[in-house]
Amino acid sequence: MTNSEFLSVIKQSFAKFLKVKTSRSTAKLKDLHGEIARDLQVRLGSDFVIKSQGFNDDKEGKINGRYYDKNVDILIKKDGVCIGGVGVKFVMQNYLQNSNNYFENMLAETANIRTADAKVPKIR
Repeated sequence: MTNSEFLSVIKQSFAKFLKVKTSRSTAKLKDLHGEIARDLQVRLGSDFVIKSQGFNDDKEGKINGRYYDKNVDILIKKDGVCIGGVGVKFVMQNYLQNSNNYFENMLAETANIRTADAKVPKIR
């Protein structure tokens, strides 16, 4: 996907946001996530399975976490094993507050996923 094509997808997502009039709807994200997933599939090839809303079966993928399993925006699998996930955030309102919240949430989600195989210490 070229930069111009990517900007076009962002415009399309923003137009859906304006139409539904709420940032709570996933409608604005389906096109964006789907196009990123489609681009990854083209670049990575048929050895990889990409799961995302707006692409193939229109479902997010789930990654095992240390404390809880996490649905991710775009999941990348090879040979049935999850090898990566992509989180895409699209801040639409109250940027100053939400950009920090999204960043902190994504750090916590990453830590949860990255430590999935670590032993959870027992509380005494």
